[in-house]
Amino acid sequence: MAFRFNLFSTPQHHRVFNYQPVFYDPEKERRREKLRKVSAERELKELQEGKIPEQSKDYVPGSLIYGSLRDGAYQKTKSEGNFLVRLAKYAMFVALAVLLYFFAKYFAYLFI
Repeated sequence: MAFRFNLFSTPQHHRVFNYQPVFYDPEKERRREKLRKVSAERELKELQEGKIPEQSKDYVPGSLIYGSLRDGAYQKTKSEGNFLVRLAKYAMFVALAVLLYFFAKYFAYLFI
């Protein structure tokens, strides 16, 4: 098991945004518009008859993006082991700073 020592942590995996483009299809748009008109006429007819119209199941706001961010893009990337490594790095940095301070302070006494 090799000991990796990095002063700054780097990401382990390259995360990519999974974008799937939506293209405009005029024929599909015409069909959807006709279906919308028929649905509106049916709802109007049901309202005139006194019935409560059913809600259209064609589109649910947020259904395209619901859960799409859970694909792994926002996972917890730091584990508890990273905390200990970071703490060890800080302790080594402080120890090095103290060592350099005393070395600089008493360096002149070496040549007397």
